[in-house]
Amino acid sequence: MGCRCGDMRRCRTDIRKVNHAITLMEGLRSIDSTIRSDLLSIAGENSMYMTPYNIGNITETESQMHREIELQTSNIIEMLKDKEEYLNDELKDMEDEDYDYHHRDDD
Repeated sequence: MGCRCGDMRRCRTDIRKVNHAITLMEGLRSIDSTIRSDLLSIAGENSMYMTPYNIGNITETESQMHREIELQTSNIIEMLKDKEEYLNDELKDMEDEDYDYHHRDDD
């Protein structure tokens, strides 16, 4: 068991990057919801210009795309959160090892 200072520094950097990726993905989820809301609003305002057949197709296509995007975004966020948790656990282990290494002569 040796000094883990460098490993801890790299791990903290990885944790920050993963956390930033989570923030970006959550932002994408919010943007997708806003787009969906705007599209539904447009469809409602323009329903007199479209046949019921067209409205159904447009709405169903948009709903399918939204569900797919939401599912993929949620899966990615969940994977990132799992990775962040794993890295935090690894960091804690490294901190314990590093503390033991640097304080082994204190006993």
